[in-house]
Amino acid sequence: MTGTPVVVRFAVEVGGGWYASKAVYTTTPAGVTNTGPWDVRNMRFDPKAENWLELKLEDMEAKLGAAPSTDLTGDLTGIGFVATFAQRQTVNFNFVEIIGVPDSASSEE
Repeated sequence: MTGTPVVVRFAVEVGGGWYASKAVYTTTPAGVTNTGPWDVRNMRFDPKAENWLELKLEDMEAKLGAAPSTDLTGDLTGIGFVATFAQRQTVNFNFVEIIGVPDSASSEE
């Protein structure tokens, strides 16, 4: 079975607000079985405002907004995905790995 690719954005909760990546990742149009092929996607977290869109989560909807006016600051307290579907579809996330790198300022304390 084939279909229209799903557009996926990475989402983060930082400093009490949710943001979706400006970068989009599309799924392959070919149907995928339980044995693959899987699309591997990587994203390095960069808190610059130009990389993000504000994300409003309300009333069972996720709405993309404008770029934040300042860079993202604060602790990363949540992650997720925002998927935009063009038809009745599903998208599966098989494995998520977060690699933390110590902040140089906090490692000096």
